[in-house]
Formats: sequence, C-alpha cells, structure tokens
Amino acid sequence: MMARPQSNFRGKQLDFEEFRDLTFIGMAGLTDYLMKPAAPPNPNGMVNYRLVADSLGLTYEPDWLDRLGHELDNGYESIASHDSPSKDHAEDEHWVYLNSGFERIASLLYEKYYVPPPIRDLSYEEFRDVFLFELAGMVQDSIGEDGRSHDRQKPLSYDLRVTADFLNLPHEPDWLARVTSEFLERGFIARSDDSSGSPRYALTRQGYEHTDHLSEKLSAGNGFLLLHGEGTLFFSVDASHISRLGLELVAKQETAVAELVKNGYDADATQVDLIFNTASAPQTSLEIYDNGSGMNIEQLEAGFMRLSTPNKVEHSRSELFARQKAGRKGIGRFAAQRLGRRLVLETTTHSARNGLRLDIDWDEFVANRNLSAVPSKITRIKKPFEHGTRLTILDLRDSWSDAQIERSHRHIAELIQPFPLAAATASGADPGFKASFARERSGDLEIVADDWSAFFRHALAEIEGFVDHAGNASWTLKSTQFGIDSGPSTIGPNKDTPAEPYPHLKNVRFKAYYYIDKETQRAFRSKVADKLQSSGGIRLYRNGFRVLPYGERFDDWLKLNASNLLRKVLPPHSNRNFLGFVEISDVDGTNFEETSSREGLLENESFVELKDFVSAVLKTAILPIAAARDRKLTTTDTRQKQRSPKGQAEELLGRLSALQKNANGDPAYTLALAQVVDAIRSSVIEIGDTGQALLEELGMMRVLATLGLTIGEFTHEIRITLESVKASASLLAASVQTEASQPKQADALLDKIADFEGYLTYFDATVRDNVSREVVALEIRDVVNSFVKVVSPKLNRKELTLETAFQGVSLFTRPMHKSEWASILINLFTNSLKAIRRAGVNGRIQIECGRNEGNIFLDFMDNGDGIPATDATRIFDAFFTTTWATGASAEDGTFEGMGMGLKIVKDIVETARGQIALRPAAEGFSTCFRVSVPEASDEEIPDNAY
Repeated sequence: MMARPQSNFRGKQLDFEEFRDLTFIGMAGLTDYLMKPAAPPNPNGMVNYRLVADSLGLTYEPDWLDRLGHELDNGYESIASHDSPSKDHAEDEHWVYLNSGFERIASLLYEKYYVPPPIRDLSYEEFRDVFLFELAGMVQDSIGEDGRSHDRQKPLSYDLRVTADFLNLPHEPDWLARVTSEFLERGFIARSDDSSGSPRYALTRQGYEHTDHLSEKLSAGNGFLLLHGEGTLFFSVDASHISRLGLELVAKQETAVAELVKNGYDADATQVDLIFNTASAPQTSLEIYDNGSGMNIEQLEAGFMRLSTPNKVEHSRSELFARQKAGRKGIGRFAAQRLGRRLVLETTTHSARNGLRLDIDWDEFVANRNLSAVPSKITRIKKPFEHGTRLTILDLRDSWSDAQIERSHRHIAELIQPFPLAAATASGADPGFKASFARERSGDLEIVADDWSAFFRHALAEIEGFVDHAGNASWTLKSTQFGIDSGPSTIGPNKDTPAEPYPHLKNVRFKAYYYIDKETQRAFRSKVADKLQSSGGIRLYRNGFRVLPYGERFDDWLKLNASNLLRKVLPPHSNRNFLGFVEISDVDGTNFEETSSREGLLENESFVELKDFVSAVLKTAILPIAAARDRKLTTTDTRQKQRSPKGQAEELLGRLSALQKNANGDPAYTLALAQVVDAIRSSVIEIGDTGQALLEELGMMRVLATLGLTIGEFTHEIRITLESVKASASLLAASVQTEASQPKQADALLDKIADFEGYLTYFDATVRDNVSREVVALEIRDVVNSFVKVVSPKLNRKELTLETAFQGVSLFTRPMHKSEWASILINLFTNSLKAIRRAGVNGRIQIECGRNEGNIFLDFMDNGDGIPATDATRIFDAFFTTTWATGASAEDGTFEGMGMGLKIVKDIVETARGQIALRPAAEGFSTCFRVSVPEASDEEIPDNAY
C-alpha cells in the first residue's frame, strides 16, 4: 500500500491563524515526526507551545506567542490553561495543561493541514487500476477492509464496496459493479462469501501477476497523484538505453574490442587472448580471455552490472601492479553489447573454490521496459581456470576482416606500453602486458596480430638507455648480426665530461630497435618497411600510458629526421630507422607535466634534457653498427671509399666479354658465365637504386635553388627596409624640436620595422620548412593567405591592392614543399611589381584559386604593361628576362632580373606534375599566369590537415 504524504511547513511564510492551528496540532503530538531535533518534554502532561513551534520550524512574529497565550487563556479556557512546570524544566510563561476536547480540535485541524483532499476526477480506468493495486497491497500486508491487521496464515476476503470506502477512492455509482464484473471475467478475483451473506472476494494469483505489471505502469508517484493530488517521482531507465549507449559510446567495433582488452589490463592481466570465429555456422563468436584477478559475486554485481559506478575514479590504480587504469568509466558492458547479441561471462578469483557464469541476452533490453526488470541468469560453475575472466560474445554484429582485427591490435599497442623496461624482479613489479589476436579456422588457430616482438626479431640492433634517480645516464648496444654487446657506457649533458649527471632528468628508461632496409632479411623486408613507415619513431609513455603526439608519423620531437638530412652523422637515423619507446616513471608529476590541452608535455628542464639524452644515445649507438658495416661514420671520416656501382658494372661486363670468347660450349665456362650474369643483375639493381637517390637529390637541389632565390629576395628587402629605417630615424631625430611632426615620423619608422619583421618571419619559416625533405598536401588557402600576410606592408606602402578569391572547399594540392609555393608566389609577385611600375598605373593584383578537372589552379593576375606576344613563348626559358633598367627600382623593392625566375617556377610546377601557362586575363587586368597542379588524394591528406 502507498502511505499518505505529509506536508512540512518548516520555514514557510504563515499568517497568525495558520501559526496558531499548526502549533495546536503539534501540542497534541500529532506531528512529532516533523519535529527537530525531537519533540519537547511533556512533564506531568504539560506542553510548552513555544518549544513546539520552534521544533516544528514555524516562523512567527515577536508578538504571536503572546497572542496565542491570550487566546488560550480567554478563548480556549475549556481545553488549555497556563501553569508553571517543575523546577527541572525551563521556567517561562508558555507552559499549559491540555484539557479534554483539545485533542479533538487538533485532529480536525490535522485533517485540514496535513491530509490532502481526494481528487474527484478519476477516470474509470484509473479507478480500476488503483483499486486493484491497493487491494493487492492490503492482501500482502494482511490488512482487512476495516484497516486492521489480520492473521497472515488465513486467506483474506473483501467486501469491495467497504474496501473502496476505506481507501477513500472517488468513483461513480456504477463503477464498483463494473470493476467487480471485469475482475471476475479476467480472473483477478474469486467469489469467497462468508456467513454474513454479503458478497466477498479474494485476490487470485493471476490478480497478483497483473499487479506486478501495474507496478511499472502505476508508479508510487502516479498512485499518490491519483489519490491525493501530490506524490513523489523517481527516475527509471528504459532497457533500450543499453543498446543506444552501446552504439553511441562505442561507435567503432575496433574501439569496442579495445575497451574490453583494457579491462583486462586494469585487472592486472599480463596476457589477453582474443579468438575470432566468424564462420557462417553454427554461430559467430569472439572469445576474450585475460589472466587478471577475476571477479567475485560482489564485484560482478557492483561493478559490471551496475551502471556509472565511481570505482575507477575512487580506485584509479589496480591492486596488484598499481597500474593506472586504462578503461573508460563503465564502457566495457556497452562494448560487449556493441559487438554481439549475447554475452557469456565466466570469471573466478585466485582464492575462489568455484567460478561464476553470467548469461546476458542483449535483445531482451528493448524499449518500454524498465532496465531493472530485465533479468540476467547467473550460475555457479566449476572453476574454469585459476583466475581471470573470459568473455564469449556470440552472434557478432560485424564480419571482422583481418584488416579490422589488425587495426584493433594496433589501437591497443599504441595506447598501452608494450612491456616495462624496469626489471620485474621486485615483488609486485609489473611484468608487462601483451595482447594476441587469432582467428579460428576449421578448428585451428591462426595468429592474425601479435605483439611487436615479430618485428623486434628483425632489428639490426637493440639500443637501451637509462637515467637513475640521481641523473646518472648510461646506454648499451646489442647486435647479434655483428656480434656487438657493449656497455653500459656513460653519457651526459656535456660530451666532454660524459660522467656528469643530468641536473633535472631522473628515472627514465628507453629502448629502441634499429633497422636498415638493406640489412633486413629479404623475405621480411616489405613487412618491416611497412611497419616502419606507419609506426616508426620513438614513442613516449608516462606511467604506462602513451603521450601524444610523440612518435606519430609526422612528429619529429627528437629531431632525428632533421639530423638525418643534415648528414653530419652519416649512418641512417631517421624516425623510420627506429621502433622504440621512452618509459617515464613520474606518478606525481614532479618532473614532467602535461599541457593544459593534454597534448604533449610542458617544455621544462626535464623534458629538454630527455630529448637531448635520447637523441644523443641514438646517434652515438649507431656508429659502431656503421663501423661493422664498413660505412663512413661522419662527414669528416677518411674511411676508404668502395668502388662505385658503375665501376663494378664495368668490371663485370669486362669479365662477361672474356667469358663469351672462351665459352665454346665448355660447361665450366657456362657456369662461370651464369655467375657473372647474376652478379651483373645485382649490380644493375644497385645502380638503379643509386639513380633514384640521385634523382631525389636533384629534386632537393632544386628546392635549395628555390631557397636561394628566397634568400636573395629577403636580403634585398632587408637592405631596402633598413635604408628606409635609417632615413626615417634621421628625419625623426631632426624633427625632435617640431613636436607636431614627431608622431608622423615615428609611425613611418614603425612601418619600416614592421616590414623588416614580416620578411624576417617569412624567411625563417621558409628555411625551417626546408629542413625536412618530406612533402605534404597543402591547402591552397593557407599558402596564399600566408603569402599575402607577408607582402601586405609593401602593398600598403605603395598603395597597391591585392585581392584573393577561392572557389570551393578543401583545395588540397598534391604533396609539395611549402618553400616551392613560396618561390612560385614570390617570383610572380615581383614580376607583377615590375610590370606595374613600367605601366605607371595604380597597381592591382588578384589571386584566384579553385578546382578544375582533378587539378587545383591558381590564377595570378596584374594590371601592369603585360607581356608582348613575341615574348610569350620565351618567358620560361633560362636567362630570358623582360626586366631592363627602367623596370627595376630600389625604391619599389624590385631589382633587375637574371632570367631564371619563371624557369625555376616552371621546373617546380612540372616536377609536381602540373603546368604553368599564360592565359587570357580577366577584365581590368593585362596578365594572367595559371599554375595548375594535381589535387591531393584522400590518402595524401594528413589526418590533422583539417
């Protein structure tokens, strides 16, 4: 049954009559349950009405107690009278005896203030449901129709009319007859007359079952609302919420698998095995077993079966190995639902004598059903393994190709440190964590994705570095192929004193596996190369977890790519030559601190020393490997050069010619000839590789030529700007005595300095972009806007206008150097300035960009003197120039051309498989160059480009 709600007038604004009535009710003891801290004492039947009002929390004016006392003395003499209490209680004038009749008045007032009147507008359906619900409650509590308790051993029967009156249910005259007939017809009640002869009825089992259904439909809040006009509501969760969360929180199947594997990591597992069975019959499944701590019934119920628990917040580290927990809060169960339609969970702990099996059918979690009303069967089973948890996900929702399985493995491998570098000798030390992904085919297991050890076995060398708690650093080198096992060797921040400790760097380890493509076994070379291409570099793990972006494909945090290009150290040592990671133990964040965006670490002293340490060890450790390979170590190395591939080929050809003259069918000569042919084949392959390298070097030389032109323009602009700065400074100094002119001259000086800063910034960015040979897809908007920002001071100074227009979005060109576009735009811009000066007009330049037939185009237009038709076919030739003495001007910032600008532009564009040509200019312009390069493919656009 539903208890009636009680009103609480504590702290509410009252008038005197309300205050008086509520105090009377309290004096009669009818609202003791509302009093705080407890009901006042009642010595010898006396009551203190001031204490009663205060205990009820009633608000009143200062004179209301006196008025109340006056009314008790005069208006209510027959029911209360003042007197003094015993000496054990407070002596004040608010003590009264309650006489006969007072309790009756208080009871009537209680009905007025604390019992809401019944609502008289129930529908028949509401009356029917509430009546059956209340009747079931009376039967369950063994309460008769008169409100009295009865013997629970005897079945109860009820006069439905008397029961409706007891329940105070409003109803129309014919509703009791209707409800009686309906309940009998549906089997909810049965006739059970007694000796009195009046019709009586007992509730049947079917009536009980229907009441259970009503318990969801007719909540307590709704029942109170129907009966009394007010009630209490509680939140509930629709069962379909499970499937919605599974799809929305875990959209990708790879992410769902990763979440379940991370739960094994959080349970202190050292190994997680995943077995995919995606055969069409009899049922697809995914089995995930971890050898972690497992769960008992309390942990299973409070953890897995309870949503949104604070366990991973309150207990952020695992019990056995003190791992920082990796799983997202409460996502595991939703991940299981995302992957399949059924889940069988088996688990046991080390100390348990049995195991537990939980069966969940996710299809039972449907809409319009309360989440707490969906049962899941749990069974005690024979211990299935020593400790751990096995999840068997049945009826998979996805097909799971090998590529998808490998992506899931890669996601896990990138997030969690593959293995600890600290020796796991101490009790409780973390031995590491590995995940193995396999597919079951015809009863056999086939490994699809394992840990990185498969790649580590093919490394040319292993390099390890260590910094202890005092900052002392050392490194070791091992190479089975070359028989090297050296170290530990000391290293420090000062190469002249390697034993000197690092002042800030503490408790750091790293391990790197070194690869050179030609030294890898041919059978595995392609697979290793792909791994180095996608995952090469040194990653960073702090307290067991990956810190981004260090070690990402386009990140060069140790400057290995830059050093490899500078070639002061000659052995290959770019990011693609290493697979490795740094392990930082800094739980409290004493030495290393994440940025506010959680992307990377702050550039403090410890982090700067870390970069220096790892980079120095890697570049030092590869030198013994190069020496064992008989390769030059540095640019100053005087090691004897080997014969060139071309010389080797000429020697072999000579040997071939001699053999041909002497072969004459001799088997020995035939065999020797075959050996020479094989040697020539290898030599030609090497020559081809060398030729490709030379072509790449030639491309780099073109970039360097571009950089030289940029430097020339920069030098000239600095010279012009500095002369202007000097002149403006002189004028400013001369005008000191003329105060009115000082601001103007000062502004001019600041403008010149701004020019200087703009070109300096542009030059610095261009130089930095040329440090790496890597090319990237570029959004033409970024290229143009960056250029316009740099030249804007010159435009303002000469009152030139430069307008830009872009047609379409995502205008990415094929991968190119930023400096190549800088050279293209600077050449076209300086040519336009010269043409505008020769024409003697107010200069206008317009840059339009867009997409056309798979290409990205850039139209560069100006209103200068144009290009004569006779020169149109020669402007891209080397050393041809249209600039003569009258076209160059130091004041304008242009200089006499060498005839190489457009030649270089054409070479850059054609190297990018594009074209540059003159085309008809738009109205108001005289010249238009169109630069057109292929559009970047989706694969060429970096993930972080948007």
